[in-house]
Amino acid sequence: MDRNTDADLSFGALTARGLGADYQITAQSGLGMVRNYGGGSPDVDFRTSYDRASQNGGTWPVPRTWHPQVVVVGLGINDFSTPVGPGERWTPESLVSAYEEAYHGFLDHLRARYGADTTIVVSATAAGGTTTFADSARRVVEEHNRRGDGRVHYWYYDDPRLDHLGCDWHPSLADHRVISELLTARLAELPVRW
Repeated sequence: MDRNTDADLSFGALTARGLGADYQITAQSGLGMVRNYGGGSPDVDFRTSYDRASQNGGTWPVPRTWHPQVVVVGLGINDFSTPVGPGERWTPESLVSAYEEAYHGFLDHLRARYGADTTIVVSATAAGGTTTFADSARRVVEEHNRRGDGRVHYWYYDDPRLDHLGCDWHPSLADHRVISELLTARLAELPVRW
């Protein structure tokens, strides 16, 4: 898949360039918040690798000059896009509970890492033919807001123009342009100034 990957053409990079913003992308195919795609590699998840300088190790120290205005998080498609299989430690109900608990912890981690002034956008879309992912992500944001963090926002994206024709079920180049357009519109609604 590496030969088909160019992060500079992803929706995050496109959005940042359109806004004249610097960006950093932290991503790894197949990893979820608590459950990876198809239940694979149950001893690791995205949180395991988030602070790494590379996928193979080493912690990325946050430079003192790095103060992102916005952090967009999109974790849940891998958790919920495939049914829980036999032998996995989850049931559909316990997966939702573990996902939401872990997401709160991850948002707390981001808040501690980047500070109170950073706007965090939790994104969600359809996954696995259900609204479980989107509903869970929305509940996490609502609960974080109730706890007093009003700088965490929910963003559901979907659009009939999305063709879902990228390799290994990833967004296509056309999809990335559409998602960038939708994200740019969502960011324009938030109290963020560039």
